[in-house]
Parts: sequence; structure tokens; C-alpha cells
Amino acid sequence: MKARPARIDITIRYVAILVPLLLVFAVALEVWFRGELEEALQEGLAREADLVLTVAHNEAERPLGPPPGAPRVEGTAPVSTDRVVDRTILARRLTRELAVIGHATRVTDAQGLLARTPATDKLKVADEVLDEKREGLRVKRTGPSKLGDLTVEIASDSEETQETIGEFRLSVVGALVITLLLAGGGGYYLAAQALRPVDEIARTAARIDAGSLGVRVPARPVDDELGRLVGTLNGMLERIEQGVGAVRRFTQDASHELKTPLAAIRGTVDVALLAPRVAADDEKALHAIARECERLERIVKDLLTIARADAGGVVERKEPLDVRAVAAEVAEVGEILAQERGARLVADVAGPPLQIVGDLARLRQVGLNLVDNAIRYGKAGGQVWLRVASDGERALVIVEDDGPGIPAAERERVFERFHRGRRDVPGVGLGLAIARAIVREHGGTIVAGERAGGGARFEVSLPLAR
Repeated sequence: MKARPARIDITIRYVAILVPLLLVFAVALEVWFRGELEEALQEGLAREADLVLTVAHNEAERPLGPPPGAPRVEGTAPVSTDRVVDRTILARRLTRELAVIGHATRVTDAQGLLARTPATDKLKVADEVLDEKREGLRVKRTGPSKLGDLTVEIASDSEETQETIGEFRLSVVGALVITLLLAGGGGYYLAAQALRPVDEIARTAARIDAGSLGVRVPARPVDDELGRLVGTLNGMLERIEQGVGAVRRFTQDASHELKTPLAAIRGTVDVALLAPRVAADDEKALHAIARECERLERIVKDLLTIARADAGGVVERKEPLDVRAVAAEVAEVGEILAQERGARLVADVAGPPLQIVGDLARLRQVGLNLVDNAIRYGKAGGQVWLRVASDGERALVIVEDDGPGIPAAERERVFERFHRGRRDVPGVGLGLAIARAIVREHGGTIVAGERAGGGARFEVSLPLAR
């Protein structure tokens, strides 16, 4: 499984911890809200029941006749003010009053049902709660009246409560989603801020190579985990710098020490070959010694170049150059090398000048390394192509051969020191490493690829002079 970036992983873990906490909070909030809602509804029903009792008491006390002192309408018989309300009249009055109440209500006395809210579709469920046929809130109150004790029962169906709770639940879910989005964004931002010093450490460490081992990661003012990481990394770089420095000094010293005896051996061999009457066997041996001395001299020279490249000093002198002119010089030498091995070099270097600033000797060395490799690794008696082009900003030098090519997995490894693609081809595996070091000091790149018709392809890209 592909690993996620650290800041995303931290954000996911943060949200994963936050989700169950918010769910527990939401459940607790709903339980609390349900309890508060039911308590408030029950208190409201109780107040309505008390109000019904008060109305029933007042209606039972109110006489049937007009109030004392009220004017009598002419032509009507006098009405007695002594008539009192009986049970039937009270029931009629209460039924009229209950019609305006929004909940199912029932009033009873000692004889039974006295009044009840009219049956409607809206109150159908509440009526079933009132008759104890369904679960719901029901409040019962008892109070005195002129006609005896009255009992008021008032009920509310649970659908109304559930509807309110449902709306509340939707609101909570929406708030949770918004909270999680904000928390996720905030978590990602905080993770990015927390990991920013790590990114800076990584970028600084990535800039450190064999030529800049003296660079150190800036120390942090706080002795925390990152501060200790920086200290450990700088300590490791210090040890690496000391080790690499020792290897460089050994390489340089050994190379310099080897140059003198090799030159002496080569001179002695040359003098011996010039002597008269050298036996055939001796002459053959002397030529073999001369060839090995020449090979060792090349190795020593390459080792010195590598040591200078590590120190960032392989390029000694830069001057304005025409890439096409340099390539033409390489083509002249390359044709001789190709003829010696029965191959053919096809050069396409003509065209308008491509001006760069560089070291002529080192760039010529790059070109000869690439051409020589193409001749040695190409087909026996095959063909090598040398071409110069430009993309408007950079000069391109392309060398191709018709050999077996380089596998994709090996195209970067061929630039490693002492890497040899084939053991049957002479060499020590330093030519391409030196070529890349030289090109990089010129601000360019060198990459390996595949020729369109099969074979290896090397492309050198150098910035044009401004």
C-alpha cells in the first residue's frame, strides 16, 4: 500500500480520534435535549390542565341569569338570578372551552366523563394516548368546584416530540459535519506547520552532496525533538565529511605517488625499445608493459579527476566556447578511434554557433568519453552518431550507437563510479561519472536513454551564454 504524506496521515488520525468523541457528545446532547423537551412539555401540559380546572371552577360559579344591576330588555320576561349551573350546563360550557385547546383533554367528575375535546385528525393520536392505548405524555390534575371535585387529564402524542427531536438531530448532524470539516482543515494546517521544520531540514540535507559536505543544517534554538534530530544529523554529516575527506586525501596522495613511478617505468620501457638488437620476445614484453603503464596512467588520471570533482574543482578555466566547434574536434578524434575498431562515426555538428561558457579541455573530455563508450559498447563494425542541436535556451550534444542499449533500470546506475555494464569491455567504470561531474559544474545535465532504432543514447544539455 502506498504510504500517505505525514501531514495527511496526522490529519486522518486526528479526525479519527475526534469522530467518536463528537459522536458521544452528540448522543449525550440528544439525551439531554430529549429530557429537557419532555420536561418542558410536561410542565406545559400541567399548566394547561390547571387552566382547565380554573375555567371549570369559574364556569360552575357563574349563574345562569344576567349579572346583578344589568338592564332588562323591554318585552322580555324577567330572568331569575338565583338559578345555578347544573352538570349538563357545565359540560356544555367546558366542551366549548376545550375546543380551543391544542391538546387532547378530558374532564371527569364523580359521575364520569363531563367534557372532552372534539375528535379531530390532528388529535387522533393524542386521544389514543389519553385513553392509554399508546405511549405518550399524559398529565392528570384534580381540583374542587361547586359541583364537586373535577379531574382534568391532558395528553400529547409522541409524534410531536419525535418531530422536534428529529429536527434537532439534523441540526446536530449538520453542526458535526461542519465541525469535522473545520477540524480536518485546522488539523492539516497545524500538521503542516508542525512539519515545516522537518521539510526545511530535508531540503537542506538534500542540497548536501559529495562536493558540499561542509554544509550543516541550521541548529534550532529549542532543545526539542527536532533540535535533537538536527544535532544528530549534523553530527553524522561531520563524521561523513571526515571519512570522505580521508578517502579524498588518500586518493590524491596515492595518485600523485603513482604518477612518478609509472612515468619512470614508461620512460625506461621507451628507452629499452629504442635500444638496438632487442630480442623479439623482449620487445613483445616491453610493448605489453608499455600498454599496461598507459592504462594505469589513465586510471590514475581519472582518480585525480574524481578527487577534484568531489572538491568541486574539476573545471579549472572557463571561457566563451562554440559547442559546435568543440564537437567538431571530438568528431576528428572519434573518427580515428572508430576506424581502429572497424566502426563508423557519423557527425552532424554543422550549423550556427551555439555559444556557452566552459572549460574547453573538460568538455572535450566529456565528448570523447561518450564517443569512446559508444564505439566500445556498440556493434562490432557498427555505427555511432554525434549530433549537436539546440532548444533555444540550451545546447544539446547527442551521442548514439546501434548496440544492445541500456536497460531502463541501469540508465542511472551507469553514472555511478566503477560501474561497468559489461565485463568483457575494457575500462574501470569512471568515464561516465567524470563526464557527469564535469557537465554539472557547467550547470548542465547528462542523461542516458534509448535510441529510436535501438541502442544507447546519451544527451548532454548545457545552458547557452546570455
